[in-house]
Amino acid sequence: MTVPLGRLTRADTSVWLDGVGRDLLRGGTFARMAALYGVSGAVTGPACLAWPINSTQQYDRELAQCAASGVTAEDALRSLIACNARWACDVLRPLHQASAGMDGWVSVGMDPRPAHDALHTVAEAHAVRQLVGRPNLVVEIPATNAGLQAMRTCLAEGIGVHATRVFSPSRLLRVHEAFQAGLEQAVRAGRGPASAAAFASFAVGHLDQAADVFLARVGTARAERLRGQIAIATARLAHERWQSLAHTGLRAERLLWHVFTVPRRDPAHPRNPAHDDARRAESLSLPGTITLLPEATLRALASHGPGADHVLLGRFPAAREVMDEAAALGLDVEAVAETLARRSLAAAVAGWAELADTVDAAMNGELVRPPAHVQ
Repeated sequence: MTVPLGRLTRADTSVWLDGVGRDLLRGGTFARMAALYGVSGAVTGPACLAWPINSTQQYDRELAQCAASGVTAEDALRSLIACNARWACDVLRPLHQASAGMDGWVSVGMDPRPAHDALHTVAEAHAVRQLVGRPNLVVEIPATNAGLQAMRTCLAEGIGVHATRVFSPSRLLRVHEAFQAGLEQAVRAGRGPASAAAFASFAVGHLDQAADVFLARVGTARAERLRGQIAIATARLAHERWQSLAHTGLRAERLLWHVFTVPRRDPAHPRNPAHDDARRAESLSLPGTITLLPEATLRALASHGPGADHVLLGRFPAAREVMDEAAALGLDVEAVAETLARRSLAAAVAGWAELADTVDAAMNGELVRPPAHVQ
């Protein structure tokens, strides 16, 4: 029996699990969660490796093998990412086959450094697909200008794409245009629209945090009333626009809500991050969309059931009113989105470099881990 996830279950919203690493894959934990909660997709990548490599021995044997074979630290890092992605793909492969390719996808994060180089991004996508070797794989590509070009090429060549770091409706529209162009090229090449999947994630949680910081600076009662509503309103208007786009008869790309936020301390507004993420998820429980949840939020939704109706649930005019009021206070969502995209990509690049250094240290026997009781 599948555990209901509040309003998401009733709204026919698909659920993907974020952060699927070795800790969830080993012992069948992810497989059990997929069956119990109806999880139909997964996201994995370099972020799933940092803590296990720094603090546990989960990957020591593989890293020792990589060191013995003389591969570079970055090649070893790619190998570990590919192994986790392959494992997750195998767990979801039966669902992928049973749904004729609609569900059961695994999104894998790649080296973020080529994000402004379309050719390099496409080459990385080909390399990752070959390493994983599973049909239900999509590669994550940041929605930079070069990334949009890479998405078109990948889809045209039969590689599934998950567009990431999308923070505004205007950028989402450009992603849609890139998807349609790539799928049309695939059809002309005789591949057919089902040869590759296309997903676009809208980063609701990060936009919510950034907007709340601005509203806190404004400090008025009017601004306070808008806290926690800007990103949801923006996302709902983006969804309205997404639905209105004319499709060409190809398999339509799917919209994915990224509700996760990085926990922040705010003494004036103490909140449980999992509860905040759950509220966003339920507020965006729109049929045909996908909600990407970290494990804590998934369990929170299953434990607490549906929350109170959100003011914006099912009301596009209310979303427009919120955005008009925010604009009157001086909030430029497009400018905030551009800043978020830039900072998010810079953080990913820095994280990749740091992780590669950690892998190198582990391969050379130079990694110092904390004592076992600290882990």
